[in-house]
Amino acid sequence: MSEECRTASERLSEVFDARPEIADRPNARALDHPRGRLELRGVGFKYPKSDEWILRDLNLVVEPGETVGLVGRTGSGKTSIAYLVPRLYDVSEGSVMLDGVDVRDITLRSLRSHIGVAFEDPILFSASVHENLVMAGRRLRRRAETRHRRRAGGIRVGPAVGPRDPRRRAGLHVVWWSAAAPRPRAGGAGAPPVLVLDDPLSRSTSTPRR
Repeated sequence: MSEECRTASERLSEVFDARPEIADRPNARALDHPRGRLELRGVGFKYPKSDEWILRDLNLVVEPGETVGLVGRTGSGKTSIAYLVPRLYDVSEGSVMLDGVDVRDITLRSLRSHIGVAFEDPILFSASVHENLVMAGRRLRRRAETRHRRRAGGIRVGPAVGPRDPRRRAGLHVVWWSAAAPRPRAGGAGAPPVLVLDDPLSRSTSTPRR
């Protein structure tokens, strides 16, 4: 076994053996058909192993169908708020509520199936766009749903032609389709009850448009 393979194998074992810090509570339940009312109630947050408060006493309500934009300087905590909604981190104090239910009382699988998140630096796996769509949240059980997500992401649905062929590999070589549509759309296609956008269009394309 080469040194590179040995290192990759060891790292893979570490990942499989790691115990996630964010996990379901013993009595967590699934949330069916949420309306999408999001509330941050007295939220305070500081990153693990840090004594610096990033957020403190934050109160915010976003009603279903409402769009709210948060504007602030770099480091003011906007991305941290985006992390708290799908429980990439847990609040240090207060609570994040979805339809009146603390997100910590909702199973992670259920919670994240109802929330779409697009970060500034989205990640696509080194696979085809179709395979990335299948891995994005809920399983695509029907071919029609796959086609719908492709259309929502600005990806060719008809005959496989040229660089927008959904069978073409993405991942590290995502530039081939970012000029045709913003990068987060392949992972965020569809319409979840809650959609969190963390400046996803700031690097939407590396190709100048005229």
